[in-house]
Amino acid sequence: MLCALAGLYTSRSSIRFLMTKKVLIIVENLPVPFDGRVWKEASSLRQAGYEVTVLCPRGRGYERGHELLEGVHIYRHPMPREGNTPFGYLWEYGWALFWEFLYTWWIFLTRGFHVIQGCNPPTTSSSWPCCSSRSE
Repeated sequence: MLCALAGLYTSRSSIRFLMTKKVLIIVENLPVPFDGRVWKEASSLRQAGYEVTVLCPRGRGYERGHELLEGVHIYRHPMPREGNTPFGYLWEYGWALFWEFLYTWWIFLTRGFHVIQGCNPPTTSSSWPCCSSRSE
């Protein structure tokens, strides 16, 4: 019986090891795939077997809220006009942070992720509290 339980444990751990790892990439300043560097990173991760979700702002030519492009889920949040005064920058940053926080939790609860990669964020984004894993 002990051998059977050990075999069951090994099978479950093997299955868990082979599960797809999920990555959330958060981009603060440009829509994807317009941001070519981030798009290459997302595509490379997808080709390596990761499930990739990208969260970025909407921009000219990239107004859709969600799209699936080459196996990568892309969610785009609304953005105000670009700020060009200190108050404008603060408003733009606060607006982005608000939507990124909401979308991140929504993505975590609906799709799940194991890792967050921040692209072009101010330093405060890296201090967000987040869960280390979610079983799927």
